[in-house]
Amino acid sequence: MKKMIFISLLAAVTLTACGNDGKQSDKAIKKAIEDYNNAHPLCMAVIPAIDSGVTNVLGSDTVRFTKIDVNGKRINTKAVKQMTALTKAGLYKKHKDEKRPDLGKKVWVSSYELTPKGRQFVRGEMNNRELCVGNLSVQNIQWFSAPTADNGLTVSRVSYQGKYRLHKWAEKVLADSSSQLHQNLSQPVVSQAVVVQTNKGWIDLREVKSN
Repeated sequence: MKKMIFISLLAAVTLTACGNDGKQSDKAIKKAIEDYNNAHPLCMAVIPAIDSGVTNVLGSDTVRFTKIDVNGKRINTKAVKQMTALTKAGLYKKHKDEKRPDLGKKVWVSSYELTPKGRQFVRGEMNNRELCVGNLSVQNIQWFSAPTADNGLTVSRVSYQGKYRLHKWAEKVLADSSSQLHQNLSQPVVSQAVVVQTNKGWIDLREVKSN
């Protein structure tokens, strides 16, 4: 059994290393996976970097939080930076800061409204919003198996090294996040996929299943 597995892996490695045909296959398979990843971006719940108070996740129709507290002190400065990045990118529109004497004589609140452009980067319903921050790009194909028949399809299994490619505004937003999310997404990723051979070339199997 170990010998058979070794031979299978050797065949896969040979496919990725064999002359011009191998290079063309690498390119075609990379395109198939990236086409799917581009159409299915990385979306997640991103909570503003609030150090005091409560607010909605980024991607909500309205994001509102306290900017100056009851003592006249500026707070939630990282959240302000995050929303400034989103405002400059055109995903949110900032409203005029509002004084809230009902919360305290010195309290000021900032609020932002999601724009039509911003809605293009949002997934989910009102109470379950996710912000689409980028997608997984293929850095290099490590190996792919010889095409084989599987349920009437010709498929190849692929292992590749990838890296999350974030939008510029997302880089700034996540860099000011209170979590380790930005650091985690900056690490290389080893992933696998299955591609299907069609009369138009290779496509990701997940694309076939979604149609």
